[in-house]
Amino acid sequence: MKRVVLILLAALVIGGVIGALVARDPGYVLIAYADMSVETSLWFGVFTLLLVYMLLRLASYLWSRFVLSGIGLALWNRERRAQVARKQTIQGLLLSAEGRWSEAHKLLVAGARDARMPLVNYLHGARSAQALGNYAERDELLGRARAETPGSKVAVTLTRVAFQLDAGQHEQALAALLELQRESPRNPAVLAMLQRCYMALGDWQATLELAPDLRRQKALPGDELDATLRRACLARLAQLADPNAAGQFEAVWNLLPKTLRHDPELVVAAANARSTQGRPRDAEQLLREGLKRAWDDRLVDCYGHLDADLGAQLETAEGWLKDRPNSAPLLLALGRLAGRNEQWDKAREYLEASLRSNPGRDVYAALGRLCVKLGDVARGAEYLARALTKDAPASRSKDAPASRSKDAPASVAAFDPQEQAAQSDRGA
Repeated sequence: MKRVVLILLAALVIGGVIGALVARDPGYVLIAYADMSVETSLWFGVFTLLLVYMLLRLASYLWSRFVLSGIGLALWNRERRAQVARKQTIQGLLLSAEGRWSEAHKLLVAGARDARMPLVNYLHGARSAQALGNYAERDELLGRARAETPGSKVAVTLTRVAFQLDAGQHEQALAALLELQRESPRNPAVLAMLQRCYMALGDWQATLELAPDLRRQKALPGDELDATLRRACLARLAQLADPNAAGQFEAVWNLLPKTLRHDPELVVAAANARSTQGRPRDAEQLLREGLKRAWDDRLVDCYGHLDADLGAQLETAEGWLKDRPNSAPLLLALGRLAGRNEQWDKAREYLEASLRSNPGRDVYAALGRLCVKLGDVARGAEYLARALTKDAPASRSKDAPASRSKDAPASVAAFDPQEQAAQSDRGA
């Protein structure tokens, strides 16, 4: 209270002094600029300056009070929403990792509106929608991700394609991938996904035709690419085992690298295809060249079943026998070839030699049929019975896998020759 009184007294004193000064001498102020001039008393000029200063202070106060505070409030509110969105995104990602798709989807979608990187929310939200089987919602979220993130077309489309492949929507995935391939023909990710799509659709020819680009762009590791090509070629050769497909063989075979053209299993599949197409001489050449490169019992077994030029085949196989006199698969193949050449004694000799080298269901079956054909029914029946027994193994060499034979069922297991001899002695 005392301070107020003192301030009022001071104001009265100062006012009185100023009033006395104004009364004694009002002063004079002249402001001139170009042809204009303003004249006034000194004290009125001072009062005007003070008034302008006060008005400026008032305007500054009002600006900071209403305008700047409103902007600050908006910034604060935006930051608060961003923090909430960040918490929702983190929680949604954690729930997604735990497989709690429904809760994760709600949080990720809710947080996308105010997230600083909404692409993360949309992609993971689409993933949760995919897991929930809500494909329409998945596609909508991916559409938002592409629309709100410049330059994300390839990434978002590949994500959509991966989801479509997992959902069995192969045709839709293929259409999107072909469009991407036209725009980015050298993109390794696009090529790898296209290969996956072709495999899922069973389009083996397209898979083989894509192989050079896959290898050139290193879209797949070398071993994985070779395994893919091998599987595709086996399936495509199985499709070509048709008399009407003879003209397509060369195009398919030439798509393969040399390493795969030398693969024994692929050579056998190619020989079977050529034989079925009515080109047994081509099949015989494939097998002969394959055996010249590397000996493999699967090729030998296929050679023994082939009907090209039986006389020439028998002569060729007998030439191989000079270097491999104890090869059970080769002796079995020779017995089959000799039998189809109606050289019965030679066929029986080869088959019995194969039996001594490695008893197995294939040689028992072939020898049994030969004995029946030659009139030795009792012996033939015994051999056939042994071929059908559960203890008879498939004929094979010790260092090579066995090939499937048409002469005996595939359900027969291992055979112990000593046990069979003991059983024969007991039967005698």
